Amino acid sequence: MSELELVDEFARDGSLSDLTIDQLIHSHQLRVALYDLLSERPLRDLAIEILKKFILLRRTDNMTLGYQLLSYAACVLACHGKVEDCLLVWEAKQCDFDAFCALDIQLMMFAGVEETLTFLSAARPEAAEEALEYIESCKEAGDFEELAEYFIWAKKFYVYHNWA
Repeated sequence: MSELELVDEFARDGSLSDLTIDQLIHSHQLRVALYDLLSERPLRDLAIEILKKFILLRRTDNMTLGYQLLSYAACVLACHGKVEDCLLVWEAKQCDFDAFCALDIQLMMFAGVEETLTFLSAARPEAAEEALEYIESCKEAGDFEELAEYFIWAKKFYVYHNWA
């Protein structure tokens, strides 16, 4: 399967089949090609679909989906820069203890630290309050001081590095 076939499937069906998700999980080449395509041709709904499918897989069988794939999907979603998507990244972080520890909090800051804090302060869901408290403590600890460098590293590691 190519990245264009994956995009066509989503455009046609409004979702991705389990087979397509499995191919995305197991093909480094497909993940890289899809990231590159979505960096140039934003398809936010597709990025959301991928992260939601990965969250579901992690929750139902976390041996199938490593934290690197959750982080990859968060990087794909980050390409779109919509601050409200930080809550979906927070949901991914909340999948289980290991995901909470492994999924970098910096991945929620793709729209900027202050923008994310402002959004979470105004958001209604209880998850937003929990995320806000955690992010504020991370900010105080200095976790976001080198955010631009972090995203350069994250893209290299979660997207381009073949860790599978």
